[in-house]
Amino acid sequence: MSIPALERLCIASGGTGGHIFPALAFAERLRSESAHPVWLGTNRGLELRVTRAAGIPFHALAFEGVRGRGLRAWVMLPLRLLHALWQALSILRAERPQVVVTFGGYVSFPVGLAARLLGHPLVIHEQNAVMGSANRWLAKIANRVAVSFPQTRFAPAESGVTGNPVRASLTSLAPASERIQARTGVPRVLVIGGSLGARPLNEAMPQALHSALASGVRWEIWHQTGPAEQGVTAQRYADHHLTARVDAFIEDMSEAYLWADLVVCRAGASTVTELMALGQPALFVPLPHAIDDHQTANARAMTTSGGARMVPQSEHLAGDLARELMALDRATLLDLARLAERQRDVHACERLVELVKDAMT
Repeated sequence: MSIPALERLCIASGGTGGHIFPALAFAERLRSESAHPVWLGTNRGLELRVTRAAGIPFHALAFEGVRGRGLRAWVMLPLRLLHALWQALSILRAERPQVVVTFGGYVSFPVGLAARLLGHPLVIHEQNAVMGSANRWLAKIANRVAVSFPQTRFAPAESGVTGNPVRASLTSLAPASERIQARTGVPRVLVIGGSLGARPLNEAMPQALHSALASGVRWEIWHQTGPAEQGVTAQRYADHHLTARVDAFIEDMSEAYLWADLVVCRAGASTVTELMALGQPALFVPLPHAIDDHQTANARAMTTSGGARMVPQSEHLAGDLARELMALDRATLLDLARLAERQRDVHACERLVELVKDAMT
């Protein structure tokens, strides 16, 4: 798809990978068509490292969220917002974008507000099945609103359902059912906890896999822990006499997904939509304290079709995971993959580009 009219734009995204990786997929798609995206974020999140690696021009704003940060953060919010708004206005005046696209996270709010104050078209994209706080406010002033899932909570009725952008390195992969059908032997489980890891998964999965092995069910294991718990998680596997590859971070997720037969993970929007794009069987453990319980809503996008299963986080998590793992063999995994493949969607980037172009008219 050619996008000759779209040459200069600014993207705002920051905080977690759930906001950042869809924005990165969108930016990479635009650059492949000779557009020149510029990224606005913060120095605190993952976005600085990601944009630097991708070679995307980056501007940092001094702004941070306030939820869970105490009274002082709320008292200082007006001053910090005004400062971030002034920074965003200065950057947008210098960059002169044709359109501004925000992907949620607290940094999106001052950038979106600055865009409208300067008269730039504003498009917001919501990754989760429950619209986040910044996007709820920006939706009132945006030219277009894009959502990943139909019936996204708190989204305007006129929102466009584009899906959630996924990197081309993943959408180009064959569906998981083809790999699973061709394989024999011990099934493979990939455990991912996001860029920071997930302590409950780090604690529960070694015990769950040990229980499965004691019942005669063996898995090959690749576990991504986050940087803080790589050593202790590796030791847990060793204590249970299990051989596992344990990494703090996985740089090449396409390699990891190609390796896996089953993915055990949280249910952030980016992870869920990547798995949907691959038709990959999954076992979700939603973050129980996620804002508005959006991870449970995200997971249901796959579990309702039968392509994934969900286990709530509780004090019995290891036992619950063990029961699920003991019930899965290669035949069952293939059934799950075929159901997951029915929801496979690799065209979210193209739909979002069209919506952005429409906002410019």
